[in-house]
Amino acid sequence: PSNPLAYVQVVVSAIEFTKIQVSRDNLLNMKKSIDVTAIGEDRFPASRDELSPPASPGDSKKKLVYITGQNPKSPATNILMYDPHPYGSPSVKMIVLLVDGTVRDMHIDDLKKQLAAQKAKADELPK
Repeated sequence: PSNPLAYVQVVVSAIEFTKIQVSRDNLLNMKKSIDVTAIGEDRFPASRDELSPPASPGDSKKKLVYITGQNPKSPATNILMYDPHPYGSPSVKMIVLLVDGTVRDMHIDDLKKQLAAQKAKADELPK
C-alpha cells in the first residue's frame, strides 16, 4: 500500500466493527435466552446463572453485564444488559440491550446516568 498508516487504520476500523457486531449479536442472543427463561413467569432471571443455557467458560457472552431486578413489565427503555467494553474515539460508547429487546449504542456517561436512575427507582418497578 502507498500509505501504510491508512491501511492500518482501515484494518483497525474493520476489527472494531467486527467486535461491535459480535457484541450486538451476543446481546440479541442473550435476550432470547432471557425470554426463554422467563416463559411462564412474570420475571426475568434473578442472575446470569439462571439463563438458559448459561454462558460456557471462555464464551464472549460471559463478559456481558446483566442488570438484575428487571422484569417483562419494566419500562421498555430500562437497560437489561450491556457490553462493558467501550468503543469509539473521541466519543466513548457502550452497546446496551434494553428491556424491549432493542440493542443500541449509548455514550458511557449516559449509561452511568441511566443505571443510576434505574437503581434509584428499583423499588418502583412493576412486580
